[in-house]
Amino acid sequence: MFVREFLADTCIKISTVSDSRRRRKFYKILVDSVLVAYRGRRCGHAPVIQNGDFLEIPLNNYESGSVLTFKCQQSYIMRGSPVVRCINGNWTETPVCVEPCTIAEEDMKHNKIHLKWRDENKLYARSGEFVEFVCMFGYQPDPSSLPFRQQCIEGQLKYPKCVLVCIM
Repeated sequence: MFVREFLADTCIKISTVSDSRRRRKFYKILVDSVLVAYRGRRCGHAPVIQNGDFLEIPLNNYESGSVLTFKCQQSYIMRGSPVVRCINGNWTETPVCVEPCTIAEEDMKHNKIHLKWRDENKLYARSGEFVEFVCMFGYQPDPSSLPFRQQCIEGQLKYPKCVLVCIM
C-alpha cells in the first residue's frame, strides 16, 4: 500500500473516533508509522572490509540513508566504490582492498635475478602494476623462463629465472 493511500485510509478512521484522547493516540501512531516508512529500517554496525578502514567515527547503528567512506591500507588498491550506504536496514555492496605483491630478496636470489629499476631488498607492487627484473651478473635468461616483465595480480607475482653463463 502506498503511503498516501495509507494516510487517507487512516485519516478517515481517525475522524470517526469521537473521543479526543483516543483520536490523539491514533494520530501519534499514524505519525510514527509514517516516520518509520520514510526513514526505513536502521543498519547495524558498519560493514568490515579486510585491509581497510572507514573514515567516520564508528556507531552501533546507522539510520537509513547514512553514508560511510572506506579507504584501503597503504599499497592495497580498492575495487568497488569507497562509499557504502544504509538503505532500509541493509548496507550497499562494500569495496574490496586488493592485496599487493611482496618482492623479497630471497625470492630473487633463488631465481638469480634482481629488480631492474630499484636497489631495495623488499618492495611492494600494487595489484595491476608491472615489475621488471634482470639477471644477476654472470647469469643469463633461462630459455624456459617467464618474461622479465611481470604483472602483480592480487598479491601473486611470478618470477623469471636466470641460469649461470657457461664459458668454454
